[in-house]
This record gives sequence, structure tokens and C-alpha cells, in this order.
Amino acid sequence: LNENKKYDLRINNIVENKPLGTAGCLSKLKNKTSEPILITNCDIVTDLKYKKLINFHVKEKSDLTVVIKEYKTQNPFGRIKIKNRKIIEIVEKPINMSYINAGIYVINASILKYVPNNKYYDMNELILKLMKLKKKIVPYPIVDKWSDVSQYLKKWLSKKKKFEKLKYHYEKYGWVVYKKLFDFPQIQKVKIIINNLEIPKELLKLTAISAIEVANDNI
Repeated sequence: LNENKKYDLRINNIVENKPLGTAGCLSKLKNKTSEPILITNCDIVTDLKYKKLINFHVKEKSDLTVVIKEYKTQNPFGRIKIKNRKIIEIVEKPINMSYINAGIYVINASILKYVPNNKYYDMNELILKLMKLKKKIVPYPIVDKWSDVSQYLKKWLSKKKKFEKLKYHYEKYGWVVYKKLFDFPQIQKVKIIINNLEIPKELLKLTAISAIEVANDNI
């Protein structure tokens, strides 16, 4: 990015000689800036608008802004509530909602003094310390696309598995299944899309068609 003239950026790298945790590394920024500092975990995939987040932090006059995300979990079983040895409520497969820490923060440079030098220190520890000091900590709820890398890879691998199934189907039956489309010259461009994954035309090897649309379960 430093060498790419398309971006007007200047990037400095700071190296840890030993792991310092999600907050301990911030001690290396002491006396280097007076501006708000944007922090994000390195395993986050999101389309969050960071400029809006920083503007919100400044407007709220927050010491620390924590990005939070609504997270839903569903109990696969019916939930039973008991009182005085009697069943008083039953809810089939209830959905529980809570807010999670999205691993993205904005802090004021003045907060860096509370981060110990050259010591392993996590963001949760820093947040708890600031709470005890009565600092202003503001949540920033998001509805933007957000995932950690592990969840993102699981979705990608699931799509890849469907892709491989389609590839096998084409190699075995493709010409028989798709040849009939040539009987309709008005069809110039159709796409194969499975769970938002477009199958490349190189796979199909059909000159008149880039891809064919199929249902998820009808590969």
C-alpha cells in the first residue's frame, strides 16, 4: 500500500518482540499521536464505515467507543420453565438475542497512559479498568456486514463444496443437461449462481453461455 500511488497513505509498522495481547501493543503508541485511535482485530471481515465510527466517537466525546453487534442463537429444543415443581411455561426452540463485542474500537490518545508498558494486556482488561475509573465508554451498534475469519471461511468452504458438486455434475452430465439451451439462440447470457457464488464460464466451456441458473438443491 505504501508503494501504491492510488492510495495517499503512509504506513508505519510497529513490531512486538513478544505477544502483548489485544491492548498491550498500544503502549508502543504512547506520545506518538494526540488523535483518536482506531483499533480492529486482525481477523475481522466487515464493510463497516470507519469514518462514521470515528465521527461518532468524537461527537459523543467518548473516551472509548466499542463496536457491538446483535447476535442471535437458537435453542434446538423446547425450553421448559419450572416453578414450585410445576411447569409454568414451554417455549419451542426459543431465540436468544444478545450483543457481542465486535472487536473494533476507537480510543482517545489520553487513554494510552492506562496501558502497561511491555506487558501482555487484553482489551477486556483495559475496558474494565476504564469502567472502574468512570471513563466514558460508549457502545456503537452496527447492522453492517460483520464476521470473523473463521465464520467467513466456513461459509466459503460451504460454497466451495457446492461448487465442487456442480463441477462433478458438469463433467459427468454437463453436455447432456445444457446442450438443449443451444436450441434457444435468444439466450445469450445466463448465470450459474449457487448461494451467491457465480460459476466461471471457463468451467462450463460453452461458447454461447457463460453460465446457467440452477436452484441450490437441484445441482
